[in-house]
Amino acid sequence: MARRVLPLAVVAVIVAMFGFSTYADAKVVCVSNFLQLLFVRDSCLPGETLLNPASVGLVGPAGPAGPAGPAGPAGSPGPQGPAGPQGPAGPAGPQGAQGPQGAPGSPGGLTGLVRIQVDAPSTGSYDCGDGVHFCALNETATQDVIATCPSGKKVVGGSYLFFYGGPTIPIRVDVPYLDLSAWEVSGTNVANSPWRLSAVAICADSN
Repeated sequence: MARRVLPLAVVAVIVAMFGFSTYADAKVVCVSNFLQLLFVRDSCLPGETLLNPASVGLVGPAGPAGPAGPAGPAGSPGPQGPAGPQGPAGPAGPQGAQGPQGAPGSPGGLTGLVRIQVDAPSTGSYDCGDGVHFCALNETATQDVIATCPSGKKVVGGSYLFFYGGPTIPIRVDVPYLDLSAWEVSGTNVANSPWRLSAVAICADSN
């Protein structure tokens, strides 16, 4: 069966005749499918069609805004954001207080320097080579002499001396001991003539 739609003027006349003041508690407007009459009810009956009041201009003005609802619960924390760029360097801080004075250092340089000379033993007095003077020499061809530092001192240098009126005698040994306690020299007079060798050690405090 085809539905008949009431003209807006008819709806307005019905509303004017019946009014909505009598139906203050009514919530819907219904149209009879058979009689084409307009009814205001709590809910439509069988054989009636719910009428949208807005389609016929029966919508009233908007009501006042309701009160604000209660605040919702706090949400969960969001993910951590990326690190920001490095900031500029801050200004230099103030100068700190002066620290305590340090302990005195050990004395510098060498202390207690002494010169130790040890001569090879003499076997007699011989011509020093000028025909005038005589020297205490030794007829031993190979001579070895050791100059030892006093207790508490170490060798810091050394050398040798020899007395002889002939050619230069080659020195084979001219070194300190490994523990720096003495200086040793040794040489051989290939001419097999009297001569005399001396060892010289320069010693200093070992502490």
